[in-house]
Amino acid sequence: MGRDAERRGSPRTAFEEEAILFIADRRVRARATDISSSGMGLRVNESVSIGTFVRVNFVLTDPQAREIWHDADAMVVRQTGRVPDLLLGVGFVGLTPAIAQSLDEYVRNHRQAEARRKQAQLYATRFEQGKVTPASWSEQNARALTAQKKKPQPESQLQELFRKAVEELEGPKRPPRGR
Repeated sequence: MGRDAERRGSPRTAFEEEAILFIADRRVRARATDISSSGMGLRVNESVSIGTFVRVNFVLTDPQAREIWHDADAMVVRQTGRVPDLLLGVGFVGLTPAIAQSLDEYVRNHRQAEARRKQAQLYATRFEQGKVTPASWSEQNARALTAQKKKPQPESQLQELFRKAVEELEGPKRPPRGR
């Protein structure tokens, strides 16, 4: 575990979603960068002092692809960069058990999916280099990759084969949300 993870006290995962930050009576649009069960990173266009209490609204997608809005109290604990691209670190305060559980599950599921994606990418790279055989992949992907290796194909077809292999390992991805 790295030094940052130890300082944060809980694992985090990338989280590129819109969020709404309430500071006293002001509403500030934010862009989340990462999330953990103890806090999140937010990009904002205005300065917020360290120690400021805020309320954060954000949406998590559950394993059934349902979007669930959450509302959490937090405190600004870190500030880096400069306006208009300021990065805030906020630590959650007094989470309800339901939100805490939802955050734990979200982070765990996304970290596992990322680990599977990296494993598939490493396997595909090693296969392309001839260092491994496709024994652990489905017979269909094994045949397709073997044929791919024998005759040069455009880059887009290689990417398509890789995408199919990753989908097989982690399931289909949901379409990106509008920004």
